[in-house]
Amino acid sequence: MSRKAISSLLILLVLSVDAACGDSPLVARVDVGFAGSYKAGLWTPVRIHFTPHPDLDGAQVSLIVPDGDGVPSRVSAPLPSPAPDSLLLYARFGRLNSPLTVRLEGSGKLLEERLFETGQSPGDKTIPAALRSNQPLVVVVGTAPLGIADAVARIREPEEEETRLVTLDDAAALPDRWYGYEGVRLVVLSGTDLKCYSALKPDDDRVVALSQWVRQGGRLLIAVGEYGEQLLGADGPLRDLVPGRFEKTISLSQARELERFVDSQKGLPSRVDGKMLQIAQLTGVEGVVDVREGNLPLVVNRVWGFGQLTFLASDLDRGPVGKWEDRPTLVARLLGWPEKPVEYEREDKTIRHFGYTDLAGQLRSALDQFDGVRQIPFTLIIAAVVVYLLLIGPGDYFLLRKVLRRMELTWITFPATVVLFCVVAYLVACRTKGDRFLVNQATVIDVDTQTAQLRGTAWANVFSPETRRADLRFTVPPPEQGKPATPEAQPQQVTAWLGLPGKALGAMEPVTPPPVVWSEPYDFNDHAAWLGNLPLQVWSSKSLTTRWTGHVDASFQSDLEEKGPIPSGQLTSRLDMPLNDCLLVYGSWVYELGTIAPGQQVRVGATVPRRELASFLTGRKLVFDAKEERALQRATRYSVESTDPDYVLRAMTFFQAAGGRPYTSLANAYQGFVDMSGLLRPNRAVLIARAAGSEDGRALPLSARISLSSNGRTVPLHEKHTTLLRFVLPVRPDER
Repeated sequence: MSRKAISSLLILLVLSVDAACGDSPLVARVDVGFAGSYKAGLWTPVRIHFTPHPDLDGAQVSLIVPDGDGVPSRVSAPLPSPAPDSLLLYARFGRLNSPLTVRLEGSGKLLEERLFETGQSPGDKTIPAALRSNQPLVVVVGTAPLGIADAVARIREPEEEETRLVTLDDAAALPDRWYGYEGVRLVVLSGTDLKCYSALKPDDDRVVALSQWVRQGGRLLIAVGEYGEQLLGADGPLRDLVPGRFEKTISLSQARELERFVDSQKGLPSRVDGKMLQIAQLTGVEGVVDVREGNLPLVVNRVWGFGQLTFLASDLDRGPVGKWEDRPTLVARLLGWPEKPVEYEREDKTIRHFGYTDLAGQLRSALDQFDGVRQIPFTLIIAAVVVYLLLIGPGDYFLLRKVLRRMELTWITFPATVVLFCVVAYLVACRTKGDRFLVNQATVIDVDTQTAQLRGTAWANVFSPETRRADLRFTVPPPEQGKPATPEAQPQQVTAWLGLPGKALGAMEPVTPPPVVWSEPYDFNDHAAWLGNLPLQVWSSKSLTTRWTGHVDASFQSDLEEKGPIPSGQLTSRLDMPLNDCLLVYGSWVYELGTIAPGQQVRVGATVPRRELASFLTGRKLVFDAKEERALQRATRYSVESTDPDYVLRAMTFFQAAGGRPYTSLANAYQGFVDMSGLLRPNRAVLIARAAGSEDGRALPLSARISLSSNGRTVPLHEKHTTLLRFVLPVRPDER
């Protein structure tokens, strides 16, 4: 072949490569959620993969998805230089089938915009559909079977609420921010595959985010045995997650206490493949040791902040436990799941449908009751429509034909009637809806008095009397004066819209999505700390929520010790405000303490009247049934139609302790982290109280304050607040 021919072939090859590169998109693909699983209405990790290109250096990346009302929202971040292969961002999808738009901008121009629709088979151009808000999501790091799927199968959940079990073969795929786990019910770390954790270090952002999520109310199960030194030792990536300090790995020929823990009728194998049970020994254990073999803690449960950590000092997928026939029962016992096959109790079909299926929806409905805003009865609207039709039809004809006898005047009477009705409708709307921006806000503030950790959550509905765009933020209290400005002490805040679970109009699973009025997206700014250019529709409300963390030292000083089933000792308030309706909950009992003034000391013990918690929450009492001719326990029906935020918040606080869905007929999955039933364990008590004076619009020092600004000017707001304070108190075990 001649040189000229070879040169021509090389030129053609280069041109074809350039053409191929030019046709390939800059955004190669996106990975949504955990191996494609995520939940609507909650923060979700989204990893964007790029095709190498020089224009990407310093470009701006934006994710645009519809919110719960169908309005487009945007999360943006700059790409570093040189541009990485991928970037992890967090978005909040408002529908089960929300499209995702990825926009790349650089040097003042649009580089690329790709739309990813939801599809049955996710690929380069599609993303998977979201899970429902009441569908539990369990994330397992490690691909070996752990018996979790068998434990889940025993619950016999309905298809639309089946637990989704996701396995990750690489811990590097975990989120690097705590709110990336918002849609996750449980995280399981299996310690048998070291490759899963090869990219992690103890101070890795992903490990820190996981621990923050647990302390914010998450649930974590760690099962590590044979590789304890590599994973839990001084340089192990999971070192800071376990409730103690790793000492060494020990071999056990038997574990009778573990068999008793699950009431096993089938003994644990003594050896598998020539190996005995490998145990990771911890010292300095923090938490409650549920199973101990001699001086070796095998199962440890720790209340960590507002979450729960369970540690199993053996592997679940290898050795004797991996071959144990009762392994699913062990997993169910560790996680507090049903251990025997059960039928799922469906909600009572006789209860009226109020447009929500979750307690979060009832809270939204309660916050939508604004003072001074009156709802026009539907019958009155129908009557007005009938009168309007009669006037512009038969009425107009009768007037012109029988009275005036000039049919051509319909060119005047018809538009005059239309204009008159429009003016009347506008005046009535102005009179009933008002001209003020209104805010109804409910806040729950949690304080762990042992660690001074603060967790705050606020839900707010903003009513707008006009159509406009505005910047919205919740102002979080700064760190206490004199406290070191460490990253832990600085408030960390995330603000977003609040969705409505279910299929009702405006919900996240609508049968027919409503039309969207706004086309330009609004922005999540400063890592979602505040919302910019948020659209507000005339005479309608927008539901919002914010979560924040911090530290507070001045709360409660407690000196409680368990004496039998009763906490005894003294509580001292260090707050500068009185607390009303104070309740101390310990185990299955509740103690009514009344009002606690600032600085007041309260004695707790056997002399304080107590009631059984479930009976107190449900209003259950003993009554004599004349027909049955015997005494029966009967509960007061939960009021699904209640619009009292305090009432709903208390139901959310101890949802499982009150009986869960069978009692309320509603789920508590969308904002399930509010439920503190899991903290009612030994060595912990919960004091709940209503903040005195919070209902008159004054925000508490510990609370977040909402603000609106438009065109650089502050929008005056008329606020109404409801605040519930909850304190987690340590209780020393009975030494006797």
